[in-house]
Amino acid sequence: MTDRSKISRSVKIRICYIALTLLAAISLYGCDKKKDDASFIIDALEESEGEIGYTKLARELNIPQSINHQLETDISGLDSILISDDDIEVPNVSDMYTFECNRAELNEAYRQTVAESIFGSSILYVYDGTVTKADCEYYIDYYERMEEGPVAFYHEMYTELAEEYKEKLKNAPESREKNMDFSANQYIGTIEGQQYLLTFRADGDDVASVELELYPDISLGDFIHADKGIEVSCLGLSKEDFYSYKNLDYDELITEANECTYDIDKAMEIASGYMNSIMAFDLSLIYAEDLGFSFSDYTNDTTFKMDGYNMAYVPEIEGVLQYTSDLYYVDYLQKENEKELSIYDEDDETVMTNGSIMQIAVSSAGIIGMDCYMPLEKTSAIKKADLLTWNEIVASLETALPDYYTKHKTAYSQINFNSVALSYYPKETGTGYRYTPVWVFSEVDKEIDEPVQIVIIDAQDGTVVEVK
Repeated sequence: MTDRSKISRSVKIRICYIALTLLAAISLYGCDKKKDDASFIIDALEESEGEIGYTKLARELNIPQSINHQLETDISGLDSILISDDDIEVPNVSDMYTFECNRAELNEAYRQTVAESIFGSSILYVYDGTVTKADCEYYIDYYERMEEGPVAFYHEMYTELAEEYKEKLKNAPESREKNMDFSANQYIGTIEGQQYLLTFRADGDDVASVELELYPDISLGDFIHADKGIEVSCLGLSKEDFYSYKNLDYDELITEANECTYDIDKAMEIASGYMNSIMAFDLSLIYAEDLGFSFSDYTNDTTFKMDGYNMAYVPEIEGVLQYTSDLYYVDYLQKENEKELSIYDEDDETVMTNGSIMQIAVSSAGIIGMDCYMPLEKTSAIKKADLLTWNEIVASLETALPDYYTKHKTAYSQINFNSVALSYYPKETGTGYRYTPVWVFSEVDKEIDEPVQIVIIDAQDGTVVEVK
């Protein structure tokens, strides 16, 4: 969870840099929490358990409001494991549920449904990476405008880029092939006069992601009516922003300085028009912030403004959101993430998610970009889940941890699960997925506000749910 805001080439390059920086930080970070780190030593423990929670589920399952408990677990290399949370999260609902689902199949019907919901009945063109004469002329005009900037250092670069597209122009086709049967995975379409590139990415026969971006990739400045010769970049569309979902009150992140011509409620209405065809789930907003832009003429005089909203959505199951977090700092997942084969192009970075996520950015000018990862479709009716009691869950956790940390080696000698939450997670079943209630035990580092350890327990049978 994605860092792939498909906005412009310059944004993409910046995001790749962030990803590399993040991986380097992770490699160092895991070493900071070993035996010599006095701040993580657990001693003089006072066992305690708060009063039973006030929700219906808490009362039925005897879930305390707080916990301070050392687990009785003998694991080689681990000195101690503590559960210590003064505010255990339990949904304020009467029941929790489960249902089967599958990844959306990437076929002609799916592409057509999504494409028509975005572009309506307008003509679509198949995109194969080839630039047309009109594309070349746009690039040439753009780079020649940038040549006129005040910094001589960049003049040669933009001149070379303009010349490159003048050469491509000589052999470029007049037009693209019109879409006939939705058999391709990339299309060029138009929304209110602006071209967009729609991309379907596959994971085998299934949909890995659906992405919408401005086309050409350098058209952001013109789209938002920036002055000529100014380099425009989108801010706040990186992995660190999109995957740091906190169930925040978005009122705290939308400021009076936002110059968007409509409010967040209208932005959500616009977003819903694009989302419904891609995700066959009820979605809920879990993150929203001002959408920022930087404007530079390559001098030291860079200006910024806020115009629009950057939003993230996840599936909602009967009023409860799926568990979603940035798992890049979980140390045993670091190596697995490094080994993971990217389902994207060679110049794209691997995206790590733990469930369906929809991301969308809109401004006064219109939609800037959209990504949807791991679209799922229900394949069974929803049914009530029978949940284990709190004591049964803790016992299951103690039983499961030795095998878990034998399989997933950790650099930590002491673990403090300081965040405990009852939520939902898409559990793999072999034939698809099952959204199931789970207990998430995580150690959240206070400095980065992200989990560095995580164990997920099925709330129905007490088994470990592997984080994929």
